[in-house]
Formats: sequence, structure tokens, C-alpha cells
Amino acid sequence: MFSKVLIANRGLILANCVRAVQELGSKAIAIYEAEDENSAGVRNADEAYEIQNTSATRAYSDVDQIVKLAKSLKVDAVLSGYGFLSQHADFIRKLQNNGITTIAPTLEGIHSLSDKPAIKKLAMELGFYVLPGSSACSDFSEIKEGVSTIGYPLLIKATHGYGGKGIRVVENLSELRSGYKFIQSQCHKFSMNSKDVFLERFLPNAHHIEFPVLRDKAGNVAIFPEQWCSVQRRFQKQLVETPSKIITPEKREQLKQVIQKLINKLDIIGFASVEFLVDQDITYFLKVNGYIQPFYTGTSLLTGVDLLKEQIRIFAGEPLRIKSDRIKKNGHVIAVSICAEDPDNNFAPSPGKVDRFYYPSGQGINVQANVFSGDTVATFYDPMIAKVIVRDATRKEAIARMKVALNNIHIDGIKTNIPLMRAIINSKIFNNRKVNISFIPKQENRDKIIQELKTPEDEQIAAIVAALELHHDSNNQQILEAAREDSLWTTAARWLGQKKSVL
Repeated sequence: MFSKVLIANRGLILANCVRAVQELGSKAIAIYEAEDENSAGVRNADEAYEIQNTSATRAYSDVDQIVKLAKSLKVDAVLSGYGFLSQHADFIRKLQNNGITTIAPTLEGIHSLSDKPAIKKLAMELGFYVLPGSSACSDFSEIKEGVSTIGYPLLIKATHGYGGKGIRVVENLSELRSGYKFIQSQCHKFSMNSKDVFLERFLPNAHHIEFPVLRDKAGNVAIFPEQWCSVQRRFQKQLVETPSKIITPEKREQLKQVIQKLINKLDIIGFASVEFLVDQDITYFLKVNGYIQPFYTGTSLLTGVDLLKEQIRIFAGEPLRIKSDRIKKNGHVIAVSICAEDPDNNFAPSPGKVDRFYYPSGQGINVQANVFSGDTVATFYDPMIAKVIVRDATRKEAIARMKVALNNIHIDGIKTNIPLMRAIINSKIFNNRKVNISFIPKQENRDKIIQELKTPEDEQIAAIVAALELHHDSNNQQILEAAREDSLWTTAARWLGQKKSVL
């Protein structure tokens, strides 16, 4: 096992990586920008070092600064989690040139998992259905040539995109050039390996599923139950459940057989996620990610296998400890991402101070958080601040448990997506597994399920809130919940008393 591991990330994945490294008996070293100094991962690490932003790049994406620190600390390995530098070719190459193991996919040829068109071509050769699309394009003239064989709507995707970044829906020819320019800017902003893009047919009514996979250096493979990931915004997953109910057992076994061939052909080491879109009973291969996924914890809770720890162990040269046919499923798991953002304002980030953070507890309820009461949510980065994960015997019981969990999580001081997630978990469309990848991005759909959740009492409370100008408060949902615990007019009186005390 490694002696010292530098974790090149921030937020919740930093905290999870610190825990995993320490549980394996290694020293966990964190890096941080000044505003992240009090985050859970930094506080829990064995050592932590501040890194500086420059005029050219944010610190967490500064390849040379992080490589220099890793060399000076004489670490054995660098773990990047997901996002930032997790598939950055120059970063991985410079670490390897200095004899530092990178817990990340290899870079050579077809094995570069970030090259999505190349991986799709290989998947098609192995028998997967693949969405109509183009090869990698380096200029707009190549993009225009590829459109005629694909049709609208389509997606322009960065060849080396990740985490929902570098994707744009194009509905017609007039949007094509602006979509291309947007992707080019994303490639630069998020330090992708190139500015190449490709086209792919967009299936707005599709469901998204993915299979987590582990493979060791000896070629042993374990394929885990698939996750259903159709609750998305900006192509980022907001709610995941496992196992899914979208495909038949027969289709599941067929996919697993071909997935094993693909994983072996790519010679993947460590963790991978093989992703698909399911549309009208056809399952289309989408991509392979070779970095740990944000919702790996859902699979870990379902099966008892800590995928992050296994990924680290495999890169340290240890053998895979479980086989596919011995993976046990314990009930049903649902995981929800809690984000500091405003769904009523097109999911705009909501940075700022967390005045109070109360989270649920109880049998089968797990909360992972990177912030606590009094912490500050950073301005520039992914807004996910916590995950709520529940497990129960069946999907129906897991939904009931998640309803209770979401009713008992409260964050004051910033806007969050908690009200929206409550509405989703209570909605008929979710309970009937009808949510597709295009449902949540549409404001009218979000408004509808939130309206369905409201009670007559909520309407009365909302009227009083408006009358007392409580719309200035940063989180109206918390006021509504507090009011339910008392009479409406007592709540109003209490608010007026507080108002007088500061006037």
C-alpha cells in the first residue's frame, strides 16, 4: 500500500478521499485554496498545504504547482477523484515522469478514455448500439459536414469533456455556430486535453443508466448493479438509485457480458463507469469514465464494497477481492445531491455563509457533507455540498425513507435545491420511473411537481410570507416548515418581534 497520497481536489470528494486513504493505513495529504481552509477534507487530512491562484488559472487546475508540491513532499501517489485534473493528460504525464503513481486511467492510444469518439468506435465493433454521430472535429467546417447524417436535435460535445461540462444541445442550424463557440470556451475554461469536439444525436426522452466496474492488474473484473441516473440538470446527475428498474434481467446480463469484453479490451485498471442511454427499449452505449463517480457511495451502500478504497488498492498493486457473481445486493438505495444553487433561477450558484445546517439521522439514512454551520460555500466551484443516501428493502420503502430524510434536512443562509429534491421524490412521475434526462431542466416541469407538493396550509403561509415581506429571506422553504410547527399568526407575531428588535 502507498505510504503518502496527495489528493488533488476539493469539496466532498476530498473529504471522501481523505477518509479512504486513511482507512487503508496511508497518510492523506490535502491541498486547498484559502477559502476552503475550514472544509471537512482539509481539517481531517494528515497534512494540508495551501495553493495559490494565479492570473492564468485557478489553483486546483494548476498542473505545475501541484506537481511541484507532490515532488517536494515525496508522495507515492496522487488521487484526483473526479473533475479538475482527473483525466488531464499533461498532469498525469508529468507525475508519471517523476515516478509518482497516478490513480487515473492510462493515456496511450485507444486506452485514453477521455477520447470519447474513439471509445464509441471500439464499443460499436464489440456489438454495442451506438448513437449516430461524428468523429472528432477540429474546426467548424467539419462540424457542418457531420450534421446532415445526424439530424436535429443533436449534441455538440467536447471530445475530452467530463462531469457534464462541454455539452450543448443544438435544436437547429441557427444554433450550431454559437453552440460550437460555447464548447470551445468550455474546453479552455476547464483545462480539457484539446478543443476537439464531436456530434451526437440527442435523445430527449431517454433514460440514463451506468454500470460501475472494478478491474485489477491481473485482468480480474467485477461488474456492479447498474445505477439509474435520469434525474439530471446540465447533464449532471442529481439523484441516483440502484439497482435500476429500467432494463430487464435478460438485457442486464447481455450488457454485462459485452461490458467485460470492452473493459478488458481497454485494459482498464481500477475503477470505470460504463454509461448508456435507454430509449424505446434500445440501449445505446454512451461512454466510459475511468475516474471515480460522485455517486459511487450509492453502490457502496448497496453492496458493502467501498469502490473508492478498492480503486486505490488496485493501483497499489493489490488484487481485486470480489467477483461479479459474488456481489450481493442489499435492498434498494437512493442517493440525492444537495447543491448550493437556486432551481428557480436556472440553477444559478448560491455561494455564501451557511448559517445553520441540520441533517437527518436514523436507520438506513446516511449523510455525507463538506460544510457545516458557519462554513462558507465557495463561489467558483461545483455547488454540491452534501449527499443524502438511504437504503431500505424495496424501492417503495426507500422512497418513503428518502421523503423523511429530505423533510428533516435544513440549510439556512443560502439557497439550495432541497425543495426541488423533495418535490421530485414525492412526484408521481418519479415514483412511476417516468423521469427522463430532459424532465428536470425544464422550468415548467419543476414548477408542476413543486405545485403538486403544496398543501392548502402552504398557500396560507405563503400569503403571510408575502405580506410580511419575507421574500427577502434567503430560504423561504425553511420559513414555511417552521410555520407548520406553530400557528400561522404566532409565526407572524414572532417575526414582527424579531423585526422590531433590529429596527
